[in-house]
Amino acid sequence: MLRLLISLYSTRHLLERKDNSLRNLSYHGRTSIPLYKRNEVEGKVRAMKKLLMGILLLLILHTTYYDLTTGTLPSPRVESEAAEVLASQKDSAPYVVYKINAGDTVLSLVEKANGSVPVSIETIVHDFETLNKINPTRIQIGKEYKIPTYPNTSAQ
Repeated sequence: MLRLLISLYSTRHLLERKDNSLRNLSYHGRTSIPLYKRNEVEGKVRAMKKLLMGILLLLILHTTYYDLTTGTLPSPRVESEAAEVLASQKDSAPYVVYKINAGDTVLSLVEKANGSVPVSIETIVHDFETLNKINPTRIQIGKEYKIPTYPNTSAQ
């Protein structure tokens, strides 16, 4: 491809130079270029146009494939999983409401509600965020929050 670009540039450059040895006779102030050289340049220009259109087509296809497989929009599966978690939690009333005092943390409140920490910390954080729509590090003293409970689970 680079060789084609260099060849195209050098051929066009030769044809546009005023002191070009390829220029033939002058006819009414116009110069004529040999037909075989003109056809060669036009063929290279057509080849470059085809190459650039092919590259553009490949870029469009790659972008479309990336958007369809990986995507740039959030997937709807995350919302449906959150809805399933909420539905399963509503059936067994899996939370207790506590008012936050100084020194309380989400883990200490889960321990108070369950007697111990029966599940992983990631699960507790996820459940707390699902119930309260707030990050556990943002709890405030004096406010009430839903603390998840875990019946019939073993410690991990």
